[in-house]
Amino acid sequence: MDFKFPDVGEGIHEGTIVKWHVKEGDTVAHDDVLCEVETDKAIVEIPSPQAGVIGKLYHKEGEVVQVGEILATYGEGVGSASDVKKESGAGAVGSIQDADDLGENKGPLFDNLQRASGPVISMNTEMKVLPAIRKLAQEHGVDLATVIGTGDNGRITKEDIEKAAGKEAVGEVTYEELTPMRKAISAHLEKTKAKVVPVSQMHFIDVTNLAARRKLENDVLAAENIKLSYLPFIIQAVCKAVKAYPRFNAAWDEQKNALALKQYVNMAIAVDTEDGLIVPVIKNAQNLNLKELAQAITHIAEMARDRSAKPDDLKGSSITITNYGSLGSVFATPIINYPDTCIVGVGAFQKVVQMQDGQPVERLQLPLTVTFDHRYNDGADCARFINVMAAELEG
Repeated sequence: MDFKFPDVGEGIHEGTIVKWHVKEGDTVAHDDVLCEVETDKAIVEIPSPQAGVIGKLYHKEGEVVQVGEILATYGEGVGSASDVKKESGAGAVGSIQDADDLGENKGPLFDNLQRASGPVISMNTEMKVLPAIRKLAQEHGVDLATVIGTGDNGRITKEDIEKAAGKEAVGEVTYEELTPMRKAISAHLEKTKAKVVPVSQMHFIDVTNLAARRKLENDVLAAENIKLSYLPFIIQAVCKAVKAYPRFNAAWDEQKNALALKQYVNMAIAVDTEDGLIVPVIKNAQNLNLKELAQAITHIAEMARDRSAKPDDLKGSSITITNYGSLGSVFATPIINYPDTCIVGVGAFQKVVQMQDGQPVERLQLPLTVTFDHRYNDGADCARFINVMAAELEG
């Protein structure tokens, strides 16, 4: 029987013989690998379609073979299953009438080739990876994308994998299981990534006058043992901005297939705790004054840190504020708290020197980042949204 180079699928018309695994006169079993052929997509192992004796090989290693050209001829001595098993340790004998039967992607040989070719296709089409090498890499935990092949035509060899594994095995590795909270955070962020199209805009807002105003307010509230941070002022500014641009205070309603513009501001505040980020919610923040906002912020922060927050305290947000500036960061790209459409990030305040009337003057600036869902708002909308906040804070 003449065994012709079959169509291995995916529009392949030719391949290069990389290596023969048999020689003329060898006895082979059904599914024994005859040779490795490199196509423009991968290196595939070509299995024997039947048991028998190799009479003639028609191409040398390195030669190009077209689909339909003869690879090998099976000569006399096509034995029974017991004969092949005795000589090669193989199992049951397969049979095929002719390799042309594969023209319609049918028959056992095509199935074998599909199994053989599946694992060798790499994300990098330049990478030459045999199934056995890929399996070895998986066993050693080696990322094939980081391995430089030293074999023929850049093929990755067993030695390449072992060398890479040796490099990666240097040093002790410990493992940490995720806490239930960390798992919940992870799941929520994965859902956000799948559902949101985020874009971030960053601005500096001059809060020099706000600093003076804050000092006056704290002087008044000192008798009540209440101290205002900048956060209550920022919350008020956000409330004013979402009133002007309500799509930043919204959520997509999948049942109604419409954007729900919320007429209230349930302000979620990201709180850093030892167990991870917890985001409790100040309900109807638009109705609270500075003193009430300061008290609410203190209350939800305590609930988050001592883990006394109830499920209802963590639900129903319409927009979120995260204050990474308290830890020294200036700018970030915060992740939207799905299903919200916006999150406001507050950075560490910066003292800068500016020229006014020809004189250097020290000013205080607030780095602000707004991440929004681009499906519902454009960059120009976000700039206008921030401008409303800036007007409120710059006073």
